[in-house]
Amino acid sequence: MKILAALVVTLTAGTCTGGPDVGLAEPLTLGNGEPDRGAPTGTHRPGRMHAATESSHSPVKAPHPTTTTTPGPLRLYERGPHIVALQVDLGLRQVDGIYGPVTRAAHMATVDPVAVVLARYPHWASTEPTGEPGDSHHDLPTLADLIVQHFEWPDRRWAYRVAFCESSGLPDHTGSDAVSAALAVGWFQHLAKYWDERAARAGLPGAHPFDPAANVAVAAWLFYDGGGARHWNESKPCWEEE
Repeated sequence: MKILAALVVTLTAGTCTGGPDVGLAEPLTLGNGEPDRGAPTGTHRPGRMHAATESSHSPVKAPHPTTTTTPGPLRLYERGPHIVALQVDLGLRQVDGIYGPVTRAAHMATVDPVAVVLARYPHWASTEPTGEPGDSHHDLPTLADLIVQHFEWPDRRWAYRVAFCESSGLPDHTGSDAVSAALAVGWFQHLAKYWDERAARAGLPGAHPFDPAANVAVAAWLFYDGGGARHWNESKPCWEEE
C-alpha cells in the first residue's frame, strides 16, 4: 500500500463524469478488463443513511473499507507511470496508466469520501450542517417530510425513486452523507462543484450540502426551475416508470 500512503494530499476534483451536473450513477466497482476511459454503469449507490428508528443513532456505513488517506493530487484522465503503480497497488485487473472513472472509483473506495469532500471544499468543513442526528434525533424531518414540503403531489413518487436510485435514500431516513466517486453529495447527489451556486439560486446561500433540508430543497429547485429531471439522467434507468 505504499502508493496509497504516498497520495495523502487534497483531492483535486478536475473534470467530473456522468451527466451535466448531478453525479455518477455507478457502483464503486473495480476494473472490468476494459481500458479505464469510461464510467462503469449501474443503478444506485449506497451511502451512509440515518433512519428515524431507535437503532439509527449510529449511521449505517458504506460497504467499503476506509483509510486515513485521501486521493490526490490527481485529475481525471491523468496518465503516467505513477498511475500504473497506483492501479497495481489497488489490485485492478486493467492496468493502463490512465486515472479514469474506474481507477478513481477504486481509489475513492479506500478513503472516507466525506473527508475528501470537506478537504476539497474547506468552507463546508468550517460550518456544521443543520439537521444532523443528535440529541433531538426523533424531531428531525424525514426524507418523506421534506419531499412533501418541497415537491408537488404529482411529483413526489418520482422524487422518492430518485433519492433511492441516487443514494439508497428511504422515506424514513433523516439524513444522508452518501458521496460518489465524482463528489456528488447526499440524497439527490448534487455535484459538489455546482452546489454553492445552485444553493444560492434556490434561495439558500451558504447552505451546507449535507444539510438534509437543503439537499431536498435544491433538488426541488432544479426540478421546477433549473431544467427538470434531466439533471438525474444518469440514474434514469433506475427511477423511470415502466
